[in-house]
Amino acid sequence: MSQDAEALRQESRTEVLDELVRLIRKAHGSVSDAEAAVIGLGLLALLETAAISQVRGDDVYRSLGHRAFVREVGELAERIAEPAT
Repeated sequence: MSQDAEALRQESRTEVLDELVRLIRKAHGSVSDAEAAVIGLGLLALLETAAISQVRGDDVYRSLGHRAFVREVGELAERIAEPAT
């Protein structure tokens, strides 16, 4: 990957993470800044991994099929986004 492309990827990733953290704070006003950042990073990692899996059509994506894959990713995202009680 070129340096320009990598810089753009990092910038976009930072912007997405900032927005996820903002939305997490909005949805769960009681979470600490650190917890919101960890939840946001977990969601971002899940979305990046899911996107790579889908684009590459890897074994997990193929074995689940598109609908089940999307459903599973959604369920995992919900579990990550729920703050611990």
